[in-house]
Amino acid sequence: MPKHAAKAFQNSPCPKALTEDQCIEYEGMVLEQSYPYEENAIAGYDKALAKAYELQLYNEWLIKAQEGLKAYEPGKFPEIRKYALIPSESAQQTPKVAEAMK
Repeated sequence: MPKHAAKAFQNSPCPKALTEDQCIEYEGMVLEQSYPYEENAIAGYDKALAKAYELQLYNEWLIKAQEGLKAYEPGKFPEIRKYALIPSESAQQTPKVAEAMK
């Protein structure tokens, strides 16, 4: 929620009644007002990640929290890559071993 509130503030259009100079000042004030929302979002993501690490959880919500925090701190987490799993020979032989033990 704080992330969306900050973006909503930052993306709000300048009122039509303002001059160009007033619009620049308005945008600066809007940006300044959005900082507490961004700080709340960062704190929330940090708290969620700390709890997940404490509980040794790794799931889609951890990834979403990392992605959310990465929007504010781009260098903090590496890109997530998905690799196809290739079965090894030993994994393919496991059923044969299990059958032999019966």
